[in-house]
Amino acid sequence: MRVKVAGFTLVEVVVAVTILFIVLSAALALYVQGTLMYKREESGVEIQENARIALDRLVRELRSAREIDEVKATSITFTLDDGSKVRYYHDISRQQLMREKNGGVNPVASFIKDLRFEREPPDASHDVLVRITLVAGEGDGEGSTFTTNVFVR
Repeated sequence: MRVKVAGFTLVEVVVAVTILFIVLSAALALYVQGTLMYKREESGVEIQENARIALDRLVRELRSAREIDEVKATSITFTLDDGSKVRYYHDISRQQLMREKNGGVNPVASFIKDLRFEREPPDASHDVLVRITLVAGEGDGEGSTFTTNVFVR
């Protein structure tokens, strides 16, 4: 009489382990890809948020300016009501928006690819429209462009 032993053959076990390995590898690859994509998007959102906050700060200070002293392509200098001079400019080498007041210089936002100022009319210091364009982003991509107009009386 022959006794039947329950179990799997070696071939069945090898096939099952191979299929399990393929499924787990695919799941791990999807997980890693999703994590990298999430981190990249999170970084992009943080850069945009910081750029918006920096632009808002610049606009608020510019609106309260007593006088516009100088507007160049990548910098603006103005006088506040307390008589202090403030200068915002783009540090291209560091890709930062910088703020200078009374000799002290501080970064306002990082990952700034471009910053442009335009004044209309070009020679006035009061009743001036200043157009500000700020491009923020990381790497070689286009980045996010923010544009606003500020009327300074």
